[in-house]
Amino acid sequence: MIKKIHLLMIAVCGLLIGSLVISATSEASRILVLHSYATDYVWTNLTNQSLDSSFRESKFNVKIRYFYMNTRSLDYSKNAADIEQSLADIVSEFQPEVIIAMDDAAQKIISRRYLNHPDISIVFSGVNYSIEQYGYQNADNVTGIFEHKPVERIKKVLNEFNRLQEIDSPPSVLFLADNSTSSHSNSQFLSTQDWGDINYRGAKYCATFGEWKRFITQSSGKYDYILVSGYRQLLDAAGERVDSAEIANWTQVNSRAGVVGMNIFNSEDGILVSVGVSPYEQGARAFKMALQIIRGDSADEVPYAYPERYVIALSENAFYDSQVQQDYKLALRRHL
Repeated sequence: MIKKIHLLMIAVCGLLIGSLVISATSEASRILVLHSYATDYVWTNLTNQSLDSSFRESKFNVKIRYFYMNTRSLDYSKNAADIEQSLADIVSEFQPEVIIAMDDAAQKIISRRYLNHPDISIVFSGVNYSIEQYGYQNADNVTGIFEHKPVERIKKVLNEFNRLQEIDSPPSVLFLADNSTSSHSNSQFLSTQDWGDINYRGAKYCATFGEWKRFITQSSGKYDYILVSGYRQLLDAAGERVDSAEIANWTQVNSRAGVVGMNIFNSEDGILVSVGVSPYEQGARAFKMALQIIRGDSADEVPYAYPERYVIALSENAFYDSQVQQDYKLALRRHL
């Protein structure tokens, strides 16, 4: 009888141990997605769409939680310390295996807290220029995908514009931007690129919308095209940020040079044409890198990735602007 009881106890323990192993192995891995912006921003929504789509296609047992820093908000600078503490609390409670950090602002918080963390890997996405400013080059728990501006694609679009207008001379181009860190990073990157026959004439930074307006009014005619990307830090006379749609629409209407955005959100704001890195690729590649790490690769075994896809965006509002309609009709007449 005693022998039977012992055998029964061993069998029951075996079942319990088996169930614990199954529970442990079936427990979902955890990914925290840290966004620099909020869901009112088209870039954030599109990267989320690609993350969600990649998650569904993978059929992998993963829990995903999202945290939005909302750095475009006027209140962010006043509440940055509290927002950072909220993130730290979520990380402590959720215990993610991987943090996907979207766009440059998110990297600043991540680099202060989680470099070389023994239990958390970092996958960056949307980094405009260099990782050295975040110390990532010295970390063994970091990989990611850059968001370098698609200069080759921009060159093709500008040359095609010239061809449609039957202009033989190479276009001259200026990068016009606010005075933010991101704009300076973009300028550094653009200055190192091979522009071929295009006459790239550097960058002009503005701190206020008034300064931006004066430049457009007085100097835009000196260039064939003006490239824009970041202007959300422009201030009005009272020191408050100016609405991005107001800046884009005013610039589109008043510039004597053709205006081309380098992010798809520029066309959401009102710039007629934008040529930007694909947010779908940024989200999907970041998720796949996170899965590689969850499945056993260390972050430093996953190579950095560079954008291969781009998106051309058009602004419906700008397209139906009366001046744009007139220019379009003139172009049609020349090619009929």
